[in-house]
Amino acid sequence: MISRLLLFILAAAVVAPASARQVRIAASDLLAEFITEPLLAYGDEHSMEFKVDDIGSLPALERLRSDEIDLAIIAVPEDTDVPRDEFRVFPFAYDVAVIAVNQSNPINEISLASLGGIFGANEESNYTTWGDLGLFRLGQSFN
Repeated sequence: MISRLLLFILAAAVVAPASARQVRIAASDLLAEFITEPLLAYGDEHSMEFKVDDIGSLPALERLRSDEIDLAIIAVPEDTDVPRDEFRVFPFAYDVAVIAVNQSNPINEISLASLGGIFGANEESNYTTWGDLGLFRLGQSFN
């Protein structure tokens, strides 16, 4: 499991001009499914086309170096050097996490504080069962 990720948008020194109709993006395969739909919707509203390839972070960097793409959206493990000398770098998120629950679980959303109470070690709340969150099966632990 990747303990901590930094997400970066890397742009070549000359980003696609504002008048460009197509923006070529290569993305981390961890991120592509989350960014593609919003980009396509934005493109529809603004007469732009976004071409997103989910090829992984390292191949995305190589494509950016070879001018095959305009933008790379990558995930970088903590303590990994980001090529700041080569590209314009814009960190935009830290610690990506997706929480999945069984379909029968009635939870629709959860606060960061509650997630901290479930997964964190140094949080104000320390939840050990779904019942601690007011959900069904009061005695069932998170394990």
